[in-house]
Amino acid sequence: MNSELEEVIKIIHRWFERYKEEGDEMAVEMFIDDLEYAEPYVRRLFDTGVISAAEYKQFLMHCEELIDELKKIAGIEKIDFRFR
Repeated sequence: MNSELEEVIKIIHRWFERYKEEGDEMAVEMFIDDLEYAEPYVRRLFDTGVISAAEYKQFLMHCEELIDELKKIAGIEKIDFRFR
């Protein structure tokens, strides 16, 4: 795995651990907000050929898994984004 992508994943895991401690719907929403800042950077790594399509897809899937895990911890099934 590319070292830049590894660093982004480490940062995301630090965010996840912080929000996991809070364990509520707001934490899930804030984690998703944080991921919205990380994804464009990883997309740029893909667009410039630094990472492969498979690595980019794996990154997105991993983020979804973390979101799902955080939602389980918070005891929610879905987030209502209508009021954002």
